[in-house]
Amino acid sequence: MLLYTLKRLLSAIPTLLVVIVVAFFMMRLAPGGPFTSDRSLPPAIEANIAARYNLDQPVAMQFLTYLGNVLQGDFGPSYKIRDFTVTELVLQGLPVSATIGLSSLILAVFLGSFLGVLAALRQNGAADYAVMGVALAGITIPNFVTAPLLTLLFAVWNDWLPTSGWVGWSAIEQQGLDVFLKSLVLPIITLALPQIAIISRLMRGSMIEVMRSNYIRTARAKGLSSWQIVQRHALRAAAIPLVSYLGPATAALLSGSLVIEKIFNLPGIGRYFVEGAISRDYTLVMGVVILYATLIVVLNLIADLVLAVLDPKVKLS
Repeated sequence: MLLYTLKRLLSAIPTLLVVIVVAFFMMRLAPGGPFTSDRSLPPAIEANIAARYNLDQPVAMQFLTYLGNVLQGDFGPSYKIRDFTVTELVLQGLPVSATIGLSSLILAVFLGSFLGVLAALRQNGAADYAVMGVALAGITIPNFVTAPLLTLLFAVWNDWLPTSGWVGWSAIEQQGLDVFLKSLVLPIITLALPQIAIISRLMRGSMIEVMRSNYIRTARAKGLSSWQIVQRHALRAAAIPLVSYLGPATAALLSGSLVIEKIFNLPGIGRYFVEGAISRDYTLVMGVVILYATLIVVLNLIADLVLAVLDPKVKLS
């Protein structure tokens, strides 16, 4: 397994390099620049700014300089957020995105798995139709529609939860744990709803297939109850497709939701990415893209290793 892990990590290097190349040149092809504004600066000042950030060099030289800095762990300064490096901004936003993302992932896995198993065990029944109807609605309704509706219902009309904002871990002692938890409810639920829908559909289809297999029939013939069959035999096999899905899903949630963080005014990585893309903050956008690509590679590797543990038929080669 160690040799397989090392091979996967080494094979990921060309993938990350391609991601860096594509993202770098696509950012340069976009119209405008980080220091383009309606009010033009004197030519001497523009030249000094371009020289300060190496923007006066040819694009190929800019890329080689940037790649050399990245290999040394230096993602450069932010062009628009003064006095901050990209690494500092990512480290500031990552705890926010990770808190929201991991909480929504845990909620989605437990609730989605439970609903999927329930629908599979009650196939073509009222519970099955209800779960699949809700799941279909959760998949088709986008986050930018769900978020305002939940805000209107729970924050504006009933004043149960705050509309937006981030309390932060350091402010818990001053404002209280309940205020901190209330600020998380709406973003977590909004981010988790599509994942609950997807996971419940995955678990339903997988569980139905597993429950029709021969070893499940043998377990029934031995007199095991439905709960024992699900807990001891079916659940582990049915979770295999879910493990494969959770790799890229976890990377997307950890790196921040672009819509959720913008709507709820959360200082996470997703919000930095949106603001950086709008203002042509090249280094900030590149830093978030590299982080996202790295998370996908690492989490997909972890998913494959877990898959090999759950399914004896899978061999790491």
